Amino acid sequence: MALYYFHIEIDGRLFRDRHGTRIDDDVELIPHVQKLSAAFARRTTHGHRSPNAIVHVVHETRACTLYFPVARFVEPTVAVPAPQPH
Repeated sequence: MALYYFHIEIDGRLFRDRHGTRIDDDVELIPHVQKLSAAFARRTTHGHRSPNAIVHVVHETRACTLYFPVARFVEPTVAVPAPQPH
């Protein structure tokens, strides 16, 4: 189980996740980003939503940083399917 931080960058400003989230398996990262992106989209009005918002996923050791555009996860035309169990 690893600790990941899910920071959000909006128009060049970085809003840091100070607590992090424990993730059991890496396949849980995408669903967590999807939930975070959907929550972000619900909390912002269309006029204030930045099309350039990005979720930065940072491993606790900073050995890995991933970047996910929020728009990719909230636009129905580019929805990412849920991971399939092995």
